[in-house]
Amino acid sequence: DLFDPRDIVKVRKDDEYLENYLLARPTPEAAYDMLVSALKWRKEFGVYDISESSLPVSMFEKGALFAHNEDKEGHPILIFIAKLHKKDSSKYQELCRFLVFWLERLSTRHQGKQMTIVFDMLETGLGNMDMDFIRFLINCFKNYFPNMLAYLLVYEMPWILNTAWKIIKTWLPPDSVKKIKFVNRSEVQQYIAPDQLATRMGGTDTFQYTYPPLPDDDLPNPSTPRGTPPESPNMVRANGEVSNNPSPRKVSILGTSYFQLKSNPGYDFSCRNGSAEATAHQGQLLKICPGDVLEFVNAEGAEVQQVLTLTNTTAGTVAFKVKTTSPEKYRVRPSSGPIAPGVSVDVNVFLQPGHQASTPRDKFLVLSMEVQQEVKNTAELAALWKSAAKGSVMEHRLGTSCITQVKGLQ
Repeated sequence: DLFDPRDIVKVRKDDEYLENYLLARPTPEAAYDMLVSALKWRKEFGVYDISESSLPVSMFEKGALFAHNEDKEGHPILIFIAKLHKKDSSKYQELCRFLVFWLERLSTRHQGKQMTIVFDMLETGLGNMDMDFIRFLINCFKNYFPNMLAYLLVYEMPWILNTAWKIIKTWLPPDSVKKIKFVNRSEVQQYIAPDQLATRMGGTDTFQYTYPPLPDDDLPNPSTPRGTPPESPNMVRANGEVSNNPSPRKVSILGTSYFQLKSNPGYDFSCRNGSAEATAHQGQLLKICPGDVLEFVNAEGAEVQQVLTLTNTTAGTVAFKVKTTSPEKYRVRPSSGPIAPGVSVDVNVFLQPGHQASTPRDKFLVLSMEVQQEVKNTAELAALWKSAAKGSVMEHRLGTSCITQVKGLQ
């Protein structure tokens, strides 16, 4: 009861996660104590309960804290624009949850990588300086996300805040103090390349934050290669088949027979997940199957897979992107890419263990647009999405559900 079961799985399977604790403490015994304390905090704080859909939309819309680009060493960058933040004690807890959302998102999406925090202090004053929030940020890296901070870049700090940052340095252990770098317009490029740096900081990146979507939604998860991922030992597929069962039994999700399906004129047999509810949606560019609801078969302690089939029904190339309101619950592979004319792509959607009960609140969004040029890599694809005119992007939404596996049905 002290720990979240999902963290127990992580401890057992993720050696890099454990290594971070060993690197953060001088002895294995101290690292163990730190790990136990961190796991208790993660459950008490409800880290796994924090999602994009559970946080106030206003926090995302404000644009004061978001992830975008990488530094010269390949660390993902989390940007805090201080002038957009005003200290408000009534919103402190939500702000802390918002920060943990981003820390967990980056540490999960960029496994094995540290992150760089950029404090953009341009046009800030005493009213923007939130010492309680900064203390919480530092405590997160000291105690709960060990060995995850590469640099903390403080950009163009006003002289009036010098005293505050001197105090902040005393909160850090000696090894971490050297990670704080006070930089100006000319010095920041020692750490961030011009094409990864905003124009307001002297770079060439013209990115302008808007929400939705989140600015890092196009990033793949480096821990899992694009394409069809390997199955987990105890994965349950959408049709109820358990992959580690030597004699797997296919279970009809709703107990629906072939004859019942055949008598349903709305059912599309080109759908590959075998659900009676999986009627395809024919859009202007793509046929999407299933077209209304992604159904997952509940299985205790197992990762559950569903397949979303996208078929290009046009004479040209179509780019697609699949997004969800709860990215911490799902792995989507591939989450984006081009589709040649007449070609179908299977998008594998994996529901992580422990999240089945909350799936009815989750939504998926399929975006598609025509592509007039050859797409050679993910960077070119991301650039196309950023420059796409709003009217050129087609959208289709799907709901989700999780149903109990029906035993005994073949």
